[in-house]
Amino acid sequence: MPAGYYLTTDSPPNIIEFPSAERISSTPQGRRAGPIGRRFGDLELESEESVFWIYKQARRRAWSLTFRILSVAMLEFFETHFLAVDGRADAWYFIPDVDESPRQEYLVRSVRREFLPPGVEATIENGYLVQVFDYVLELEEESAAAQILL
Repeated sequence: MPAGYYLTTDSPPNIIEFPSAERISSTPQGRRAGPIGRRFGDLELESEESVFWIYKQARRRAWSLTFRILSVAMLEFFETHFLAVDGRADAWYFIPDVDESPRQEYLVRSVRREFLPPGVEATIENGYLVQVFDYVLELEEESAAAQILL
């Protein structure tokens, strides 16, 4: 059940699968990249008399996928992805399971503004010392144009 993505500028869509990597505590469903939560962007106001007014805004699915990066090639894959979507600037389509039929696609943005995966340990690969990283890919669903107009 590999997850994948494609950019909004791709026509036709060129689906790129994320590398097969150990995903530590990514989702309650196990290795499937399902949504793990929802973010509510409600506006909350309080009057001088302590009366609360809550104006409902967008409800968005949220994902937090942790990949164990064991090689320089895998680290470069995620850095290339980060640069392709310009950090948080560009929305892109996330596919939790590219083999699923019918395929679910979500228009998302990355939550993080920087590419700084923390190193957790070191290993030796082809005679070179390579640091092991846990890269957390945090995603937030983007509101579709039809949702904004309603």
